[in-house]
Formats: sequence, C-alpha cells, structure tokens
Amino acid sequence: MRRAPLLAVSLMSLTALSLVGCAGNQPPADDSPVPQQTGPTVEPDWETVDEERFARSPGSGVYVFESPTGNLACGIDPEGSTGFLAGCHARDVVENLPSCDDPEADGPWTAITREGTAEAGCQREGVFFAPEARTLDYGQALQVGEVRCESSEDGVACSWADGPGFTASRAAFTPTD
Repeated sequence: MRRAPLLAVSLMSLTALSLVGCAGNQPPADDSPVPQQTGPTVEPDWETVDEERFARSPGSGVYVFESPTGNLACGIDPEGSTGFLAGCHARDVVENLPSCDDPEADGPWTAITREGTAEAGCQREGVFFAPEARTLDYGQALQVGEVRCESSEDGVACSWADGPGFTASRAAFTPTD
C-alpha cells in the first residue's frame, strides 16, 4: 500500500514539471513588451551591368546613364577628366536646391570631385547629359574601377571606394562621407 502514495507524489511532481515547461511557450501577456528581433539589414541583390554598354563612346573612359524616370543624367569618369569621378544632373527642380529652379540658369547637380570631396549645387553645364545614355534600371549597379552607382526607386546613389559619395533624387541631392 505504500506504493499508492509514492505513485501519487510522483504523478503530482511530473504534472508540476510539465506545467512549468509549458509556461515558457506561452505568448506574453497583452501588456508585456514583445522582444524585437534584430539582425543584419538585407541589402538588395544588385545586378552589376557591363560597363562597356554605358560608355559615352568607345575608348572615351566616360560612362553615362539615365535614371528610369529620365530625370537624372549621371555618369562615372574614373580618371576625372571631366573634373568629376561621378555625378548626376537633374532635368527638373530638386527640392533641397531651390536656387536652381530657373530653367534658363543653373541646373542642380551633385558629384564626387576629382579631389575626393562630395558636393551638391547648381551648374550651367550638364557634364553627364548624353543623347546616347542608356537607362540604369532599378536594382542595377554600374561599377567602373573604384566608383559605383546604384539605381533604386529612391534615386541614384554613387560612392568612391570607402570615400565620399552622394544620393540624387527629385527630393534631394545629398553628399555623403
């Protein structure tokens, strides 16, 4: 008869342990904060295009493209013969450059200069406007040497190795470090 109390105690202990084990699987109470998952940001899978398809002319060493909207005319000049390593000009007004809104005067541009600085401003000459420019579609990247430009729905972003860069869109031309 001593087995019955021992069996009852054993069953109660197993039941208590299984309830404690299940408690960890319960969702938090409504007023409990839900832990946020963190992890690396997933970068888009950029399709790097063949640079020669974007050459201004064979052997020119200058590579030009347009944004999918046609508003930005951009280019890469890895030798800096144009004065810029990379740059973009806008056909329309850029919100953060209101002084460039006169279509008969200077137009908005942003660039990485041959001196290694990133700048934005207004300029009369459209260095990278080219009738033969191809479209760099969203999700595509053009890389020439250490200069890379990427096209997304947010605009065009260009950078020089680990140095300066810029983003260009209808909303803003922004130099980056």
